[in-house]
Amino acid sequence: MNEIDRTFVEISQVIENARENAYRKVNEELILMYQKVGKFLFLSSRRSMKTFSLNMLLLRLLLMQGSNPA
Repeated sequence: MNEIDRTFVEISQVIENARENAYRKVNEELILMYQKVGKFLFLSSRRSMKTFSLNMLLLRLLLMQGSNPA
């Protein structure tokens, strides 16, 4: 193998390593994004359920007051 061939192989390896590192970084960012979206959806649904539960409780109290005239 001559000098030009060795240089080409080394440069090819540098490019391939950089490409593999880039794929790993992109995948890592995608995983972090999905975790953040999941957390956001989970917290939003919990807030919605709490709001729904409080609204139902208030509705029951109002209905109870309406059925018991003072």
